[in-house]
Amino acid sequence: MRHLEQGEADDLLRCAADVARQDPEYRTATAYWLLVNRDAYPGVGTPGYRAFIDTTRWSFGQPRTVPAPEGWVLRHAQLSPDGRYVAASLADGTVGWWALDGGGQERHDAEGYDVIWHPVEARFAFISGGKQTHVVSVGPDGTHEVLEAPVEHDLRYPYFAAGKGPWRTSAISPDTVLAVTDPTGSPEGVAYHPETGAWEHFPGNMTPMTWEKLIVPPWMTQPWHPHEVLLVTQWVDRPVLGHPDGGTPRLFYRLTEGAEPVSLTWSPGGLAYAVVERRKSGLVANILRSRNDDSGPRFSLGLEHPLIAVSDDSVTTVTVSGSTVIARNHLTGDQDSWRLEGEILNVRLTGSALLIVQPESVVVVPYGPRL
Repeated sequence: MRHLEQGEADDLLRCAADVARQDPEYRTATAYWLLVNRDAYPGVGTPGYRAFIDTTRWSFGQPRTVPAPEGWVLRHAQLSPDGRYVAASLADGTVGWWALDGGGQERHDAEGYDVIWHPVEARFAFISGGKQTHVVSVGPDGTHEVLEAPVEHDLRYPYFAAGKGPWRTSAISPDTVLAVTDPTGSPEGVAYHPETGAWEHFPGNMTPMTWEKLIVPPWMTQPWHPHEVLLVTQWVDRPVLGHPDGGTPRLFYRLTEGAEPVSLTWSPGGLAYAVVERRKSGLVANILRSRNDDSGPRFSLGLEHPLIAVSDDSVTTVTVSGSTVIARNHLTGDQDSWRLEGEILNVRLTGSALLIVQPESVVVVPYGPRL
């Protein structure tokens, strides 16, 4: 980066382009640096620069509209990691899943919320009744397990601990299910260990302040990092904090004074995130790399609608304008758009597809690197 700042750019960026094709995290770091320093960077327009930004280009496939099962009205929906299934919370409060190829469906007779897929497997979890965590394996031989948590306050935000461990004293395995109890009071974590069938409480007091000063606010609808055991909470009148397993809290984001936070959205692999704020001037999305803290540079984007998805390299955003969904690469200027009939409930990115959620259907748009 130092050599790039000094303008010794062309040969370095040709080399960086070769490395970026093989190393996504390296591409993410370099692309983000170029994005936030573009106006002051002397090498824009050189062949090396163009070679590198070409590694961030996507090629979108043909959109496919898939109706929800008959009688289902969607409220929220998420695509499974393998792109074969959709799990959804429905307008009547129940939860269901269906296969995009028509190979199966199931609707669960429980008022559920906080639906979340396992990051790599065809399993999802949701909460019902305040104390119950449902773990559902989809497909012809699927299972549905209901875990009753011994907690005083209601559970929120289930999470599959497929990432790093342990969390303090917890022996985290890929099948461990975490959740947060009393998130707007005195948040505490709970972990279910399937190998023993036991629940364990773990404290969140990994900061010098007391838990009573921390909350998981409603706008933070999924406060877990997608691929690390990392819980994000808000100090009541201060920044947003990340709590890494066993380490010092990380300053994730400093809420803008006078602005109302609207949402936090992770990229598919958790390498970048977007915080949407409502200000007097309108909606603004602030996009940061998740390995940076608030002292790092950010990329801000004005929005017409609070819905947003962001790529792992933070270069491409997906936003909604009226009835149009727009995917824009902010380094290359590439833009793809899809005009839809009817209400757009959400836009979500997985590692290989864009999911556009509507009340009675989903639109799946595959994408991949542009060759």
